[in-house]
Amino acid sequence: LLDIVTILLDPVARGTALAQLAECDPVIAADAALHAHRWFVEQVDRSLRLIRAAGGLEIERDEIDLVADLLGSATRR
Repeated sequence: LLDIVTILLDPVARGTALAQLAECDPVIAADAALHAHRWFVEQVDRSLRLIRAAGGLEIERDEIDLVADLLGSATRR
């Protein structure tokens, strides 16, 4: 989870990661959307605890919300 958040908050890596998701097979996009919704929307509090436990102490809830929005947009077909 921390790796996903780190990549999507990085202004250099974000574009490449989102472009890859936008261009991937629809089945993969649907799976990614399902997991993104589960971890960054439905279980956001748990995810934030796990991210902070893994060293992402500076990550805040609004950044998780941004990641959820970015992933949702990139995987929407």
